Parts: sequence; C-alpha cells; structure tokens
Amino acid sequence: MVKGELLRGSLYVTLINLIILDFYHTIPWYIQYGPIIVVGIVTVLSVVLDKDNNEEENKKAPILYRLFLLISLCLVVISMNVAVGEPSTELFNIYSLSFWTIFIAVPLLSSVYSKVKERES
Repeated sequence: MVKGELLRGSLYVTLINLIILDFYHTIPWYIQYGPIIVVGIVTVLSVVLDKDNNEEENKKAPILYRLFLLISLCLVVISMNVAVGEPSTELFNIYSLSFWTIFIAVPLLSSVYSKVKERES
C-alpha cells in the first residue's frame, strides 16, 4: 500500500513538473524530461518486480482524492497561463479547446461511463 502511494505521489509530482516546465521554453530538454524518464523507469521496475506478488489490490482511489488531483492540476495549468503566458504545447493552453477536452470533458465522461456500468451490473 505504501509503495502504491509513493508511486501515485511521484507520478503526480512528475505531472506537475511536466506542466510547469512546458511554460519555460529555454530550459534544456534533459532537465525537463529527465525526472519524467526516471519516474517512468522506477514505475516499470516496481511493476516488474511486484509481478510475482499474488496479492490483488484493485482498490480504486477515493473520489475526493481523484477530484483533488484533477482540480489541482487544472489550477496549476490555469495559474501558469495567467502568470507566465502561453506554453509551448497546445495541451496546456487554456485558450485551446484541447485543454478543456482533456482536463474537463474526459474525466466527466469517464465518471458518467463508470456510473452507467455500475448500474448495468
């Protein structure tokens, strides 16, 4: 359980790192993508090493936890747009439709889909 929380936390920090560093175009690529690559390697290694563990933990994160992650990531993107300016990609640009699709519409549609699936079962 602790390992799962550490992996979730490191992935969350990596997402914030990816979002914030997208607004600074002059930083070298290895500083931007280095921590992301390291977290990816650690995640893959931990999954491979834990593959033999037969304990199945299919617990979903509580709704408040997921809601906090979504709101905090949206607030980071919006505040960086206001404070720094436009990012280098369109995904984190609040004036672009892709931002609203990825960060707002997709999570809402997935929650509606999961509720419909629960009712059918």
